[in-house]
Amino acid sequence: MELNGKIALVTGSARGIGKAIALRFAQEGARVALNDINDESLKEAAREIQKIGREKTICKKADVSKSEE
Repeated sequence: MELNGKIALVTGSARGIGKAIALRFAQEGARVALNDINDESLKEAAREIQKIGREKTICKKADVSKSEE
């Protein structure tokens, strides 16, 4: 799968399946936007993605089940 030039928004991306999906999108060339309710785990996931060469990773702490966030 070739994702260069694409942006992937992954919710729940700080751990588990969401993190694995975010890492895979980054490996395939996408710029990844990470979202989770756990700020520290979110920052760690971003650092892992940056290690594989995706320097422009976007992070946003928010609960997608709450529209005000």
